[in-house]
Amino acid sequence: MLSNSTPTARKLTTYPLTMSLSEVTSERASNLTGGLWSASIGATYDDLPEVPPDGETPPLKALKKEHLHP
Repeated sequence: MLSNSTPTARKLTTYPLTMSLSEVTSERASNLTGGLWSASIGATYDDLPEVPPDGETPPLKALKKEHLHP
């Protein structure tokens, strides 16, 4: 038997996805700089971390936040 009551309304807020790149390796950049290259070091106007053409990163994970309002 179905109830005649109206279900409680809920508001679900979904925030934009965010990603964080924490590690980049580049064999070529490391070889060209004698092992001194770092993806996170650069000028203040650089878009860091730097990812060279041969750069490798661990698998990216998207982080999603959701909030259910009562």
